[in-house]
This record gives sequence, structure tokens and C-alpha cells, in this order.
Amino acid sequence: MSLDKKIHDILHFILAKKNYEDYIPYIHHELDVGCDTLHLNELKGDLFSVSSGNVYTGENPIFNSVKADIPDSCFEIAKDPNSVMVVLPRHKSLYDHLVGQPVHHDVINKNLMLMAGNNLFHLKFGPSLRNNGAFMFVRNDTVLFRKGMIPTHIRAKDYSQFVLPEYLFREMIEGPIRHDMMCFLGQRKTSSGRETGRTKTGELRPIGGLFLKTIGDLIEKYSEDYGVKFYAVPANFSFSKYPDAPYVVHDDEIQNPLWKLEKYFWQQRFVFETYPKHCESDYRAKLDAVVKYGEPILMNGNVHTFRKSGEFAEMITQKIGELEAVFPITLLYKSLNGESKMHLDELFSNMQENYENLKSKSVDVSAILEDMVRTYVHAVGHLNSNPFYHLDSVKHSKLIVTDSDGIVHSTDSKLQNWYSNTITHLI
Repeated sequence: MSLDKKIHDILHFILAKKNYEDYIPYIHHELDVGCDTLHLNELKGDLFSVSSGNVYTGENPIFNSVKADIPDSCFEIAKDPNSVMVVLPRHKSLYDHLVGQPVHHDVINKNLMLMAGNNLFHLKFGPSLRNNGAFMFVRNDTVLFRKGMIPTHIRAKDYSQFVLPEYLFREMIEGPIRHDMMCFLGQRKTSSGRETGRTKTGELRPIGGLFLKTIGDLIEKYSEDYGVKFYAVPANFSFSKYPDAPYVVHDDEIQNPLWKLEKYFWQQRFVFETYPKHCESDYRAKLDAVVKYGEPILMNGNVHTFRKSGEFAEMITQKIGELEAVFPITLLYKSLNGESKMHLDELFSNMQENYENLKSKSVDVSAILEDMVRTYVHAVGHLNSNPFYHLDSVKHSKLIVTDSDGIVHSTDSKLQNWYSNTITHLI
């Protein structure tokens, strides 16, 4: 037995709880004490101060507007006390939960649990995340921390087999309040295992069927006694710009685990503090977002076996991809066709062709102007408006540059590919 394994077993023996239900207070959200969508914490500030129909606008440090496109069937399900929704979006940005939770709470008018990685809860805004519905999802053996509680060690296997099913039963079936849930299940096989969390390539990743099977087991075990219906809701959060994408695409350049941790904390500060402050001085930096829900799909009887949950996951993945809204930056990067430089005339022609192609497929291109010159100018101004990235390999000053000969230069090939890949499944 290796020394690391011995230390791990000793740690688990000393810190582990005797009963699996004793772990629940460590992972639990705090929705029951009140959900304040206007003040997530001092870093995020006011998300939405004015709402009009299904579009949020108003004074906000990050967003110009957030458009919500929700089917009527979601509102009907939300009114049924015996129904819960499992919202399944793509995961492209740390800002995803900043629009997902408030839209669900304010537009659909129902509280929403958020499945969040345990790394988020080591930061100073952990309590605010919990207050807005975040509960901890444990991917690896770890030590759980919570203010006022003694740290405890938990194995990922124990969490997935015992703690998580019990927690979901309490929160979504037993009640007294049955909460909806949002979780990011996209994953991709890599040489070192599975890539989860935010997409590192920008591609639409298939959602995992294993978690759906966990829900299927709960349905099979309790639906007859409690009469709860589960609905999967495909969703997609599209942004005019993804400010944290440079950190994601350059993460593999950092090999030292301590450096990776340091960069992660810098990334959190950038996303929730530095970038919003930059938006105060440069209006071009502020984001627009589109939150789209697809038609809810009944899970009861459809995810109770591994084969069924796998087929269900494939269907949901396709529907998630169809909900993408395309913004000017993404169109620009896609139209470079993988090249680092291109003449403006050729680029405008490619942008027009891709725009018409997407439009013919009924993809949401409402954010793109029909004049490609104006679209390009808007995209470059928005893309190049950035504060300092705490990542040496990122050329943070200008990501798109046009020289005197009319040649467009893309200065970050990884970022270019990431944006382009976000709509590869569409065009």
C-alpha cells in the first residue's frame, strides 16, 4: 500500500461520519432561509433591477440584458405541487448560474437548486451560493468544510451511492417543499478520464446518463408512494461574450497543481470582481444573454435502466444544442475558418454565408445585424474590451486586430477555436 493511500485511509477514518445522513448538512443549500436574486453577494452585485415581460434589463455590473425564452408547459408544470423539473443546460461559463437561477426563480416563479462543484465552496462567496440554491456535488474524495462545523472527509463513491440519492429524495420527493434542480451534466472522454464542468473545447458535449439513472432509481422506488413526476428540461444559456473562456482554454498549459489552484482563484476574482468593475468604465464590455428552455420531457419510465437513461441523454443533448443563440463574436470567429488571418472582404463574405445558413436552419440569430460590417465592428469592440487576465499566455489587450491592409488578425488561436466550436453542431 502506497504512503498516499495510507494517509488517505487514516484521514477518512478520523474525519468520516458514522451515518451517511450526517453528511447532508455539509452539502445542503439554504433556499429555505430565503432566496435573494438581487444580491447574490458583494462581488456579483445587482443582477437584475428591472423586469419587463421575459426580458431583464436595468443597472447591472455585468449584463445589459437577459432574454428568457420559456415554453408555456414549464409554467404549467411549476404550478403542479406533484411535479419537479430537472433543468439541463450546457456549461460554458461561470456566469451560467448567474442567469439560470434568477430566471427560473423570477420568471417561472419557483425555487431552484443548483448542483455546484465542491471547489466553489472554498471561496468567500460560498454562503451566497448556498443561499441561492447551490448544493455541493462531490466528484472526488475530499474534505468537506462548512462554517461552524467540524471538517469531515467523504469518499466520492459513498457520496454518489448513498448521500446524493438520500439528499435528492428529501429535496425533490419527500418535501415539504419540492425543489426543482439545475445541473450541468455535459462530459467528454479524454486520455486522462472524463472532462466535466465548463467545456474546455467549446463543443456541445453529451450529457451523462449515469446521473439520470440515479433519478430513475428514485422514481422507481418512490413515485408510487409519493406520486411525484419528474420532467427533464433541455436548456441553453448563450452569452454575447464568455469572459472566463481564456482561462478555460489555456488551463492545460499549467502543470503544477498549486499553480492551477492559484490560477483558479485569480479566475474567480476576475469573473466576479475584476470584470464587473471593468464594465463600469467601458460600456462595450457588458454582456447580453439569452436563456432558453426546451419543452419538458417526462422522465418517469424513461430513465430507469442504463440503456434507457443513455438513450434519454442522447435525445436531451440534441435538444440542448438546438437551443443555442448565436452572437456576433461567435459568428466572427467561426467565419475565420480556423485561419489566424484573413482579409476583411473574405471575412465579411464568410460571415454573411454562415449567417444565412444558420437562419435557414431556424437558429436564433436575432442578435446579429444583417449588415456584416456593423456586426464585425460591434463584435471586435465587445471582444477587445477586457481588463488584465492573470494568465501569461493570454494576449489580453487585443484579441482581434485589423492592419492597414485590411487583414484581420486573430491573436489567440485557442480562444478562436473555442468560440467556433460552440456552434460546430449547427453549421
